[in-house]
Amino acid sequence: MQFLFDLLFRVLDGNYTLGNFIYISQVLSLILAETYDREKKGSAYEQNRHISNIIRYMYQHLGESLTLEQISRKFDLSPSYLNAIFQKHTQHAPMSFFINLKMKQACKLLRTTDLYIYEIAQSLGYTDPYYFSRQFKKTVGVSPKEYQKGEYFL
Repeated sequence: MQFLFDLLFRVLDGNYTLGNFIYISQVLSLILAETYDREKKGSAYEQNRHISNIIRYMYQHLGESLTLEQISRKFDLSPSYLNAIFQKHTQHAPMSFFINLKMKQACKLLRTTDLYIYEIAQSLGYTDPYYFSRQFKKTVGVSPKEYQKGEYFL
């Protein structure tokens, strides 16, 4: 960028011919293109940072019933913007992603502990074990009991 600006001012110090104006317009278009490209990369970096922080927050709060509005407030983002950037970077809606994280944790707990299904449901923020079982079956494809006994993996 510094080189382009130096070039622009060097040409401006010269005479005001049609050729110099054409040259200056080309240098200006390069400056604008470079500025746009840098801004776009900065925006993508910022979005990726938001997504990483949100996913980390979701992992830390698996035992709670988070809503999109709560997450949006926590990260000072509008729900629609959060939903858009989350889908862009993960191909999942934020709440769908959070539910999948919970179900992966449930699978892990079903395989590695002797906890009852209602205890696993409670540990993941579900107050109704039947709702948890329906959500589990919808996500994993089998009931928690079948998963616990069988050879199923998420």
